[in-house]
Amino acid sequence: MSEKWINKKDLHYIRIYAKEPPSILWRMNMKLSPLAQVKKEFGSKEKLVSEVVALLKSLNDNLPEDIEKRLKSQTNLKLLKLYNNAKKVKEIGKEKVVEVILKAKRPNSKKVDEPYKASLMKYPVSKLYNLYLSAERALKKGKQA
Repeated sequence: MSEKWINKKDLHYIRIYAKEPPSILWRMNMKLSPLAQVKKEFGSKEKLVSEVVALLKSLNDNLPEDIEKRLKSQTNLKLLKLYNNAKKVKEIGKEKVVEVILKAKRPNSKKVDEPYKASLMKYPVSKLYNLYLSAERALKKGKQA
């Protein structure tokens, strides 16, 4: 009985009934490290940084000039998160993200708060995406109630 499932609570069960040792079963279901993910998806950290810079430039007009130098000093995990957040915001559309946030913050207002909208458009991509996720949850929770 050799199954490829892992549960740390069932370690005793695995040791008794599995043909492979538990270390092999764990390795089959392990998540790749951030470095391994970067190498697998992009080839090198420099390519990931250039992809992130290109995404950020397409979403923001006012990026600092030394953004590439700053990003090269970041960890692989932070770069991967930033890349995924920027990619999702670009897919959805920055204006749509801001509209959802505005709708969640002021659900009953008919007017659009232009100064607040302008300030939201200047937010960093990761912060904007986190606000978007919480606004979506709030809107879904409001509809259920």
